[in-house]
Parts: sequence; structure tokens; C-alpha cells
Amino acid sequence: MRRMLRVRGRNQITIPAQIVERLGLVEDDFLYVTLNEEALTVTLQPARLAVAGTQEAEREAQNAKEDFATGRVQRFESPRLYAENLRKRGEQAAGAMLKQDSEDAAETAVGAAAARSMRAGRSVESDIALAQEALERIRSRMERLEGTESASLNK
Repeated sequence: MRRMLRVRGRNQITIPAQIVERLGLVEDDFLYVTLNEEALTVTLQPARLAVAGTQEAEREAQNAKEDFATGRVQRFESPRLYAENLRKRGEQAAGAMLKQDSEDAAETAVGAAAARSMRAGRSVESDIALAQEALERIRSRMERLEGTESASLNK
């Protein structure tokens, strides 16, 4: 179901009654709003808050205990240790993104080389071979960078 909404003063919107009914929303319910940066779309999802003493709250408490037991979450002894962990995770994520961006750019270059060759009436194979060699050089550099990065993170 897709509906158009109008943004009013103070960024307020009215959710159509059909959607409110379908989601089972009532006044004062909370919604999660998720922005997909790539597609420039927004998703609204009902957020359920557990009330202390209810079965739902007990279930959520059990889930939290399991998260700790399995290592999905961890406890930090100080805000400084937490900040260091976040910094390391950010560096690792940035490295992974850089690697993917480099590979995507290199693969695009291979395709562009083939297109240029075809437009110029040249042999596509030689230009593709050159672009693939460049792709391998980029991948090799990225692997070396990853090795350097993990060595610095382990210090």
C-alpha cells in the first residue's frame, strides 16, 4: 500500500487511517523511522516498548541475557574503553568501505575501457586486459593496506 503524505508545520504528517488500522497503531504509539540514504526513502515501523512486569518485558530481558552470553554485545569498564572500541570498529568499517569502493571503481573502469574500444573500433580484448591488470594492482594495494591497518589496530 502506498499513499502520499503532506508535511505540515513542525514536520508533522498524518498517517492514513487504512495504514494506522493495518499496523494496529493507537494514539501515543511510537514508530521507528528509517532513512535509506541510497534510495532516499523512508520506512516507518511500529516500535513496541516493553512494560515492566509483562511477559514481553521478561522475554526482552531474557534476549538481553542471551546477547551477553553469546558475545553479541559486550560490557566496557569505562567510557574511554568504549570510545576506543568504537574508533577501532569505525576504522575497520571505513577500510572495508574503501576496499569495496576501489573494487567497484576498478570494475567500472574495465567496463568503460571496453565501451571506449568498441566506440573507437579497436580490439576490446587488449583494453580489457589492461583494465583487468589495473584492477589486480588495486586489489593488491588494498590487501597490503589491510595488512598495515590490522597491524596498527593490534598495537
